[in-house]
Amino acid sequence: MSDLCLTFVFILFLSSTILSSEGESSTQEECRSPLGMEEGKIPDHAITASSSYELKSVGPQNARIRNEKNGGAWCPKAQISSDVHEYLEINLMRSHLITLTETQGRFGNGQGQEYAEGFLVEYWRDSLNRWIIYNENGSKILSGNINTYLEVRQELVFPFVAQKVRFIPYSVYPRTVCMRVELYGCTWEQNLISYSVIKPDTEFSDLSYDGDVTGRMLTKGLG
Repeated sequence: MSDLCLTFVFILFLSSTILSSEGESSTQEECRSPLGMEEGKIPDHAITASSSYELKSVGPQNARIRNEKNGGAWCPKAQISSDVHEYLEINLMRSHLITLTETQGRFGNGQGQEYAEGFLVEYWRDSLNRWIIYNENGSKILSGNINTYLEVRQELVFPFVAQKVRFIPYSVYPRTVCMRVELYGCTWEQNLISYSVIKPDTEFSDLSYDGDVTGRMLTKGLG
């Protein structure tokens, strides 16, 4: 292994140590608390969407998991397919380490028939100043639901730090989709804002790195 690769591996080890050593609130084992969609800690004004089929009944404020308020979920205006980009956006106001997601369809007191079989996740933090699509070992699409009422949790292989998170429903074939969601994690309390390293050889690439890649340098990342 070259000195360059050894340096890179050491920095990654140091970063992971920072994630796990400075207080229980930021360890991945302890950082699994619901962030407030179900309980209402996340206010309605912090939940927005690209569109809604009908704002009052199925607007983004109704996307709270295990809640049956109004129409019982968020439903975008357009049918979802592989080339349609609709999203539900949650503004957490401050940086959080996100470790799990949870999704559910629209039960609607037994009248709902809509759910997302798959979805993508995008996230934002100010140090990046752009949206990043979550990528898990080369796949951007996460498994969703199989019916309107059972919840599905997805443990993230690569937890990420974000201030805003988007759920993007996905379907190969056009279909009507509705979603209820929750995020799990904890407040990001670390002093580490980002890290920069020299890009390693391909065999040692950091697949979860979410910063900028400029030539041989990786900058602004936390993933």
